[in-house]
Amino acid sequence: DSIFFYIDHVDEYGDIYLSPKEVGVFGDPRRLGDQINSSSIESACSISEDRKTFLFSSNRDGGFGGLDIYMVKKLPTGDWGEPLNLGPDINSEFSEDFPTLSGDGKTMYFCSNGIPGMGGYDLFFSTWDEQSNVWTKPQNLGYPINTPFDDKTISFVGDGARAYVTSIRSEGQGDLDIFELTFNRKITDSPAIFLINIPQVAEVEGSAPEIVIKNSLDEKIGSYKPNRITARYILALYPGKYFLEVDAKGFRPYTESLVVNNYHSRQEQNVKVIELER
Repeated sequence: DSIFFYIDHVDEYGDIYLSPKEVGVFGDPRRLGDQINSSSIESACSISEDRKTFLFSSNRDGGFGGLDIYMVKKLPTGDWGEPLNLGPDINSEFSEDFPTLSGDGKTMYFCSNGIPGMGGYDLFFSTWDEQSNVWTKPQNLGYPINTPFDDKTISFVGDGARAYVTSIRSEGQGDLDIFELTFNRKITDSPAIFLINIPQVAEVEGSAPEIVIKNSLDEKIGSYKPNRITARYILALYPGKYFLEVDAKGFRPYTESLVVNNYHSRQEQNVKVIELER
């Protein structure tokens, strides 16, 4: 076992350190190498259980703005490869921070104050697409996990029925506090419910566009029209990989890879926004 932590003082400005557990106690801190740390700020990190994937946040040059999330893979030689910026689907012109990997390494949780959310920093998650080797577009964890204030970290316990978050809330003691969350809905064989909003629906020429869902074999699973009153789409999908398509007259065709996992199944509903471009 080891502890990763961030040191910020006069001699070492914004670097990540490792303290390994040795004979029941944690040893002296060791600064991670130059593959991770730089002359800029590295503020948080997470490593997969197999110790082959490392995520960290940094405001080094070459990013999209503020803190960005980077990924490093372990090479066959045992050395770490070059850091890879996770790109504009994950990183915004503001800050993305505190990346945390799930136990199976297939889900990444992080916070952002640049991706549209409820206000301040919100918590998001992204799923690893094993076929494309990319992280899918992030989804907001929604209320009550997120609030209009800052929500910065989340860590799940055991089977995922409980989690701990750091958040600024009216019932807290001031600034960021640690809160425990208990999820009422257990993982079942029921499909995950998605509530999808396309803000530009009212601007589409002619009738409202359909959302078409296909599986990984490019087979059509279903097509969906918006609710006449709310103008929102309701989808029920079992865990797996899908392709979501929207062809709206007057807008560019929209396609997105959507990986549905156990987190989606646990939620009462998963709120998602699709922005169309002309």
